[in-house]
Amino acid sequence: MILSSSCVSIPKSSVQLSEEIRKETEEMHKLNITLVQQLFEERRNTINNFIHNKYVPKVVDNYRKLLPEELDYKEQLPSVIKNIIPVILRKKDSLQSLLENQQNQIIGNLNANYEDYNRASYVLHDLITSASKLEAEKRKTMQSIQNLTGQEIDVDKIEKSIVNFHHTIEQNLKVIDTSKKQ
Repeated sequence: MILSSSCVSIPKSSVQLSEEIRKETEEMHKLNITLVQQLFEERRNTINNFIHNKYVPKVVDNYRKLLPEELDYKEQLPSVIKNIIPVILRKKDSLQSLLENQQNQIIGNLNANYEDYNRASYVLHDLITSASKLEAEKRKTMQSIQNLTGQEIDVDKIEKSIVNFHHTIEQNLKVIDTSKKQ
């Protein structure tokens, strides 16, 4: 296996930048969750306001219309309200349950997406860290060679020579293989 020495240089600051991006993404994820929770809290409040300010008066009014006119409302109203409260609570619970399910689904999707991103960013961070360390080791090795020999080594030229040598050997092996078959 031949390794290329003409890789792109990765500055050490890339490792730190990668870490900072991961931290910032974690904070953004937390903010997204908080935003979803606030949004659904507002929706729950909207439902509660609707139930108390619109739905309850309408239901009470509808029940009042069903009662005979000769009935004393003040006396019977507690009994009427006692009968309609369970209906109202079921409706409210049903709407709140729908909201809760939607919120859980959205937060579940956000968490799953964040976990996927987080795993990928850890892998990328590790790759950047490895590449940065490899680059630093390469520089140290090249400096050591230069210190020992007193001259710079053209690694790209050596690599090309090795690749050409490898290519020549492959060609010669093909010729030998072809001549054996004949």
